[in-house]
Amino acid sequence: MVIPLDSCRPDHSTTRGAHRAAPRHERGHRGPHRPLLEVAAEELEPRSSDLSGVILLWGIAITLAFQSSPVGLIITAQALTVLVAPLLGALLLIMSNRRFMRDLRNRWWHNLFAVTGFVAICATSVRLISSLLG
Repeated sequence: MVIPLDSCRPDHSTTRGAHRAAPRHERGHRGPHRPLLEVAAEELEPRSSDLSGVILLWGIAITLAFQSSPVGLIITAQALTVLVAPLLGALLLIMSNRRFMRDLRNRWWHNLFAVTGFVAICATSVRLISSLLG
């Protein structure tokens, strides 16, 4: 469903006179003056459906490759998630302190909570590795 945002734009026909041509978005122009939700819907739908298809095919391939117990696959997937979590936590911590974040950069107390969470994630990952190795 596309919701046009044209009603939010000011009507310039009274300020410029009746001889003015129709605005670009009314002439079928497909540039930056199109309604935002229309652009987002057209640009994201093919990508998201393609990505969903790839994810489903990946799941089918894994299921067919490992036809043993699905419980074993779920446990393996969760273990891999715990092993990758420290990497994701580190990336989030680093990226939230970069200069391109400007006003949204972490404050000192944000970083205090972030480091506490990062230590907890690393401890969980180390505990899992030690239990897997013996």
